[in-house]
Amino acid sequence: MKRKNKPHIVVALQLNGATGRNELLGISQFLSHGKSWNLTLAQSLEDINRTLAQGEVDGVIIGLLHDARTLELVAASKIPTVLLDIGADRVGNRRHAIAYVRNDDLGIGRMAADFFLRIGQFRAYAFIHPSAPRPWATLREKAFRQTLRPRGLPVCRPHTDEDLGAFLRRLPKTAAVLAAWDRRAQDVLAAARRARIPVPERLSVLGVDNDEIYCDNFNPAISSVKPDHIRMGEAAARQLAKLLKAPTRGVGEPLRLPPVGVVVRESTATTVSGAAIVSRARAYVEAHAARALTPDEVADALHVSRRLLDKRFRELADVTVAELIRDTRLRLLKAQLLRHRQRPIAVLTNELGYANPRAAKNLFRKAFGLTMREWRRQGN
Repeated sequence: MKRKNKPHIVVALQLNGATGRNELLGISQFLSHGKSWNLTLAQSLEDINRTLAQGEVDGVIIGLLHDARTLELVAASKIPTVLLDIGADRVGNRRHAIAYVRNDDLGIGRMAADFFLRIGQFRAYAFIHPSAPRPWATLREKAFRQTLRPRGLPVCRPHTDEDLGAFLRRLPKTAAVLAAWDRRAQDVLAAARRARIPVPERLSVLGVDNDEIYCDNFNPAISSVKPDHIRMGEAAARQLAKLLKAPTRGVGEPLRLPPVGVVVRESTATTVSGAAIVSRARAYVEAHAARALTPDEVADALHVSRRLLDKRFRELADVTVAELIRDTRLRLLKAQLLRHRQRPIAVLTNELGYANPRAAKNLFRKAFGLTMREWRRQGN
């Protein structure tokens, strides 16, 4: 029987930021579950526009890598298409062979408001739009306002053409500021620095997207709402797979995915107890010590950045996060060796997630001054 060719799929994502990279990771995760596509990454606007104009591929997934011409071509195309965070209104409300996967921007606004309400009492709240109007920013501000309004907390915004530093100076302090996205949060922090407003002591700043390139490499590092871009990429691939099976129709209303959480960094850090972060990290490591752990996983579980987690451990603990994981897991291994004396050592180390039994033996001997077999004999 003749084998059917793999579908040729072109993906247009902006890979110089966390959004596109994580969406691509989500697509890859979908394909790892048995799907087989010939995947091509568009390298430029010219690439994706040429692909759409020629129409010689089986499907496309388009995210941030697009322009007005791209959207015109999508509106006229019959290629099965999934748009990531691009509304139907921008492609002539096309419904044929198309699906839409979007951030839940209302959910992002609500999460930001709930975060500020949880971490402190502020005298003022503000929302900072992008330099050009964006529908997603309007939705984020709307939900931010709606969540704060029942508590009698109005949300300020700069006047048209008002200098950002002047706006920040006139806010009652302390103030909580939600920027529409991380790059705009950088603008807020830069303006606060010029206006000599201390962050986070007088101004608490939150961005959106959790792009580590922008968030971790700014001073102070930027706390940010983290959308579920990995799941968005996976959902886009799943929707495209449906369209490839039934290309004559779309797949319903836009799929909106809620954000994951707020990743806390220094721009809001004074409102977060360092002792609480260390305590929660210890509890998480203790609860999950029976499998391989990394400091990044601990940071993700606590919804703080790795940088902030490391900083709090340097300030308040006598070990690093990596050392805490290593020592906790070795203590568990030590107990398991006595609890299950008849089980082979290699089996126990494997069950505890040690990929290399020899390395585990070396770690054990270095930590306790005994081999695992000697420890078992001593424990009799």
